Amino acid sequence: MGSFIADYHETEEALPLVYNLGRLSLEWNMVEQFFTTIIWELLGDYSSGMAITGGMGNTSKADVALRLSKQRLKDQDVLNAISFACKAFNILRVNRNMLIHSHSIFRGDNGDKPQWRRATGKGPVGHASAEADFEDLERLIAEVCTLGLFVTALVPFLHPKRRKHWRNKSRPQLPTEFPMPSLLVQPPEPESQKAKEKAARKKGEDPATDR
Repeated sequence: MGSFIADYHETEEALPLVYNLGRLSLEWNMVEQFFTTIIWELLGDYSSGMAITGGMGNTSKADVALRLSKQRLKDQDVLNAISFACKAFNILRVNRNMLIHSHSIFRGDNGDKPQWRRATGKGPVGHASAEADFEDLERLIAEVCTLGLFVTALVPFLHPKRRKHWRNKSRPQLPTEFPMPSLLVQPPEPESQKAKEKAARKKGEDPATDR
């Protein structure tokens, strides 16, 4: 019987990446629940809030929270803080989705970072890639946790009923902004043969000569 050749993400070398992917998933679930709470707080009615957040599908909770805050809040400093948090959330959401929905991790060549591959749904060969090593995942986890702490510090400002809980009836300080997260590097996908032929036809060339 032939020996089994594991995919890279199933090897001991890639084990720390897969482990950190699990940690990222757990921390993301936490911060996503915090944004659910923001929506509930802004509405001031948990029944209404749960009716909305329970049927959002793939809609970003940050987008819903931002729209609600613009409708219900007047304090520009609070609105700026919520806008900052929502921007950070959506950047981290793109990174999280790219990694969590990957079906394979490929070892980087010549010291390059591992590439995480996911299907895009654009045809049978449609894929996208992102580069991320162990340190990148550690950074993402830290950014998600920092965002979670930032968001929980916004709760006292989201509804008038919270003011009675302000210590000494004085307005608490807003949380301090942190460095805005950045998107993972997504290398361009190699051009398919079909795309090459289409480009050649536009230039008036014979596609067969490019094979």
